[in-house]
Amino acid sequence: MQTSHAICHYCGLSCAVKAEIEDCDGRRRLVSLIGDKDNPAYHGYSCAKGRDLPELLDHANRLLAPLKRNPGGDLERMGSDRAIDEAAARLRAIVEESGPDAVAIYEGTYSLQPPLRIVSSAFATALGTSMRFSTGTIDQPGKVLAKALHGTWRGDMPAFTEADVWLLIGTNPEISKLGGLPAPNPAWYLQRARRRGLKLIVIDPRRTEAARKAEVHLQAKPGEDASILAGMIRVILAEKLHDTGFLEENADGLGALAGEVERFTPEVVSRQAGIAAEDLVAAARLFAGAKAAGVNAGTGVNMSPRGTLVEYLLCCLQTLCGHWAREGDCVANPGVLAPQALPIAQATEPVALAWGFPSRLRTPGFSNTACGLPTGVLPDEILAPGPGRIRALIVLGGNPVMGWPDQQKARDAMMALDLLIVVDPKLTETARHAHFVFAPKLAMEVPVCSVEEEALQLSNSGWGYPVPYGMYVPALVDPPADSDLLDDWEVLYRLAQALDLELTVTSGLSSRPFDPTPLRVPLDMQKPPTTDDLLEIVTAGSRIPLSEVKRHPQGRLFEAPEIRVGPKEADCDSRLSIGNVAMMEALSAALESAYPGDEAFEFRLVGRRLPNLFNSMGRDHPNLTRPWRHNPAFMNPKDMAKHGLSTGDSIRISARRGAIVGIVEADEGLRRGVIAMTHSFGSPKENGEPGDPHLGSCTGRLSSNEVDYVEPFSGIPRMSSIPVDIVPDAAG
Repeated sequence: MQTSHAICHYCGLSCAVKAEIEDCDGRRRLVSLIGDKDNPAYHGYSCAKGRDLPELLDHANRLLAPLKRNPGGDLERMGSDRAIDEAAARLRAIVEESGPDAVAIYEGTYSLQPPLRIVSSAFATALGTSMRFSTGTIDQPGKVLAKALHGTWRGDMPAFTEADVWLLIGTNPEISKLGGLPAPNPAWYLQRARRRGLKLIVIDPRRTEAARKAEVHLQAKPGEDASILAGMIRVILAEKLHDTGFLEENADGLGALAGEVERFTPEVVSRQAGIAAEDLVAAARLFAGAKAAGVNAGTGVNMSPRGTLVEYLLCCLQTLCGHWAREGDCVANPGVLAPQALPIAQATEPVALAWGFPSRLRTPGFSNTACGLPTGVLPDEILAPGPGRIRALIVLGGNPVMGWPDQQKARDAMMALDLLIVVDPKLTETARHAHFVFAPKLAMEVPVCSVEEEALQLSNSGWGYPVPYGMYVPALVDPPADSDLLDDWEVLYRLAQALDLELTVTSGLSSRPFDPTPLRVPLDMQKPPTTDDLLEIVTAGSRIPLSEVKRHPQGRLFEAPEIRVGPKEADCDSRLSIGNVAMMEALSAALESAYPGDEAFEFRLVGRRLPNLFNSMGRDHPNLTRPWRHNPAFMNPKDMAKHGLSTGDSIRISARRGAIVGIVEADEGLRRGVIAMTHSFGSPKENGEPGDPHLGSCTGRLSSNEVDYVEPFSGIPRMSSIPVDIVPDAAG
């Protein structure tokens, strides 16, 4: 038995662990893993998902070779060479008949590994398709759009390790591991921050792990975050708590913002959001009075109505109070492996257009946006007949049937495709409809480094590492015997070979215009690169070379205390915008119902993560489905009593789009009038009808871009804060 320093990589957090590896008849096999308590970033953290990684690698349901659908409709094993050639031939035929935009690529959560990201982009470019979709537009699209409209502060937010106040909305980082608190070990960092005096403000309809530690918890009605932020801004302006010097030098639009928030008095917001007026005022004073503060919203906000507006108002709140890093401030993480510009104390100009530009979509009312093409309408683009229809879809590390809004339509779209290619380690609900399924190598079977987690800070303030940390680990274990597995990126590379395409990848993972210009590196299409070669390209130009990081197998801090936020450039005249016209128009309607008739429903259904599952992954692992194999319908006990319900009872949950069955579970920390359920459960039957609710129900069946609210900027349909009614379910 050998103990090795390793990176878990079950998800994208790249947790540093210690792995026990045994030699099993010449095959290196993972036996167990635990957190590395001596690691300087993760401090011993590991989760149940990661500790179950040995089970994943040798799971009975893991696919070990490509599958192809035969003429009888069954999926059968096929060698990877032949599967690549046949899949490429069908892709070629579709492109020749209908053009490259008849082929779409969907990049799921498991496609975020840097080698696959850069090869996927290169493949789409070489093929000529502009139909590239991702999870970004059904997860947190408002973040990207808000920054585009507000502008970016190149000094970023103050470091979490230096802040004395932090505001969290619709996010619970101790469970999600993303969204405000340092992701490597949120509980560890928060505990130490609170010891030095940091205070939390939490806006959430549930008394989450974060809310229990908050100085102020605004337990509001779901979907009223915009009203609350507008009310906080009004208090700050009325009490003259804003940073007038910072605003005069760096921002425009104060008059427009002040005029729009005037209606959001504490009393109005109290009635609208169901919170105490004095708590709203306390939150505003606490945030404005901080020496250094930061803000973060999560999926709960972005999947609810007005998500873009909420993200924009958070930017405005930050700017209003001047809570941006200034010249001379410390830089918690100046970058290790992710190439990036050094921070300076100045703004970047807002963009003139954040939506409404190419690529073209046939679905009326939807367009390409700064956060990408709207995934919520991809099924419509597949199902609508006529010229321009998407006929082929390549799914990389995602499960659309489980994760997309409107499960029924998503499933119909998968079945309507002329060609569906899925890259996934399991025969998921989506893969069951595929014409080809390619089984990839998994964590610890491939080299990996920490650049993926680090790069999150380049697109999301407050994310990524709070320290300058880097780590690299080679492949430590071997795939199962008699397997025919490819690296995930290798599937696209070999398809490109078969299609006679030339691939050119780019370095880095940043999309910020002020970061170093990426290198463009043509790949040798005769001699395939290795994953290590691609990692070298991704990290080219980084502050610390990958070769140096490799010299420290346990991971290391590459500190640079001399790097501080630099001064504003002499010729910079860029200013942040806190009065964007489109956002002010959205704010003017924020006291109205998001969609006509919302008030007729008794409950709002919101999302809730379970700690042991990663979206739809893990539901077939007994270690991860305790205490529930299903996704409970959590309710306040008083609501349960009102409807004569007990824990374990079945209820029918009805929305405009359809209905699902939920199994009730009591949660005293949940606001009355709210039901909380985890997404990505509920495998449909072969006929498309909902499956056994004791194995879960799909909340996506309640979402619709046809009969419910759709975010006008990003195109995301309402996926949380869904108006619903309930009745006891006799069949349950």
